[in-house]
Amino acid sequence: MSHLALYRKWRPQTFDALIGQEDIGRTLKNAILHDRLVHAYLFCGTRGTGKTSTARILAKAVNCLDPQAGEPCNRCASCCSIVEGRSLDVIEIDAASNRGIDEVRDLLEKVHFVPVESRYKVYIVDEAHMLTNEAFNALLKTFEEPPSHVLFILATTEARKVPLTIVSRCQRFDFKPIDEAAIVASLAAIAAAEGAEAEDDALALIAHKAKGSMRDALSLFDQMMAEGKVGAKEAVALLGTVERTFWPPFLQALAARDAKTVFAAIDGLEREGKDLRVFLQDMQTLLGDLLVYGAAEAAFTASYCGFLKETAGILRDGDILRIIAVSGEGESAFRYRRDSKTVLQFLFAKILRDGTEASAGPRPQKRDKAPPRETRSAVAKEEIPPWETPAPPVEPPPREAPAAVRSAPEEAEEIDEVWSRLMKEIKSRSPKTAAWLLPARLAAIGQDRVTIAYGPDGEMHRERIGGSAHMEALTEALSLILGRKIAVRIEGQAKAGEKREEPNLFSF
Repeated sequence: MSHLALYRKWRPQTFDALIGQEDIGRTLKNAILHDRLVHAYLFCGTRGTGKTSTARILAKAVNCLDPQAGEPCNRCASCCSIVEGRSLDVIEIDAASNRGIDEVRDLLEKVHFVPVESRYKVYIVDEAHMLTNEAFNALLKTFEEPPSHVLFILATTEARKVPLTIVSRCQRFDFKPIDEAAIVASLAAIAAAEGAEAEDDALALIAHKAKGSMRDALSLFDQMMAEGKVGAKEAVALLGTVERTFWPPFLQALAARDAKTVFAAIDGLEREGKDLRVFLQDMQTLLGDLLVYGAAEAAFTASYCGFLKETAGILRDGDILRIIAVSGEGESAFRYRRDSKTVLQFLFAKILRDGTEASAGPRPQKRDKAPPRETRSAVAKEEIPPWETPAPPVEPPPREAPAAVRSAPEEAEEIDEVWSRLMKEIKSRSPKTAAWLLPARLAAIGQDRVTIAYGPDGEMHRERIGGSAHMEALTEALSLILGRKIAVRIEGQAKAGEKREEPNLFSF
């Protein structure tokens, strides 16, 4: 195989060549210059951010025969053997396939052997979070009292899975996602060195699609170079995404609740063979970028910032948040349905429906609560002309409303609230009583009596609830909820042809 993948060919060989991780490179160089190396390092970060490359550079730098200001020379025998992968003192372990305690025990047996030809024996453990708990426990003693000639470098994409007992014994470095501008600049330099013709918009699209991973960007760029020319149209076709000119009219259709235009756009994407799941992910990314545009412009390329500037303002922030929340349901929907178009239509139907309800204003309440007595008096006072002297209001004597009035629609909310509290209280007092109450309903609330009614199919439950223990639990719970002495009346609707029994009344 004559062709070498670009991400291997252009792997950084010095700390200064690291892209987007300048702080980490500078810290490690200073540690080498001032002889402040530690026995274990933990490199954390997402894929393609330079963790393994930095580990190899560190292995070269500590063993280099002619170091240059903390950097490896990449010319001596030690550096060349490490670069070519034939050094006996730099051991790379894939923890995903060597994760058991037996493999770790074999490693620990060889740790105490001195290096063959180098100053340090360096163990690079990739995907370290895949090690089992037993394997991590076996490493603890060696990490606590390591041989002076051994250096451990753990690389992981999920630092949360590494036990704290291991993390506390390492120097931790967090590798951040690489900015799009840095990726574009690096791709442009590589394109010039490779003699490839690449458009700026194509490089910007690749960098945006890589999501902070330099390795992903190089893999995509390598794939496009096979076409001979890396252009924007070629990049759009190969990545399965849509051109930027698609988004402004589509977002305007969403803002205008134009369902026909939105669904026609989805049909067009399907006819063009676009991956609708990728389309949904691209939309979520774009909407998220629109929210942070103006506060994080430095992370984007100049062309993408210009695109965001043209697109910003079509949707309000509230609409963007709502669309992101609804479209998030697509992750599980795509998993269980093969018809991507149907899933996408469902999501956008929900987005448009919710937007229509939101734009129509708040829903009317069932009833308006009467204003406080002081407010009513103040309003009445303002409506009276100043030349008239009204007679003092005479309030009628208070009287208890009958049960029929208490069960009117204006008291429905109170009845529902009392019933909900009653069921909760009864369940804690007597689960059996709560079970016999399930088919019943609270019919009315009076001053000293409440009425609980059963339908024609609840005759057995009505008979059971009439027992003294159940009635006592009911009256105690209702008296506690309503704050006054109360009686319980049990009513039931008899079936056709049956004689209606007298209601059961039990006072507490």
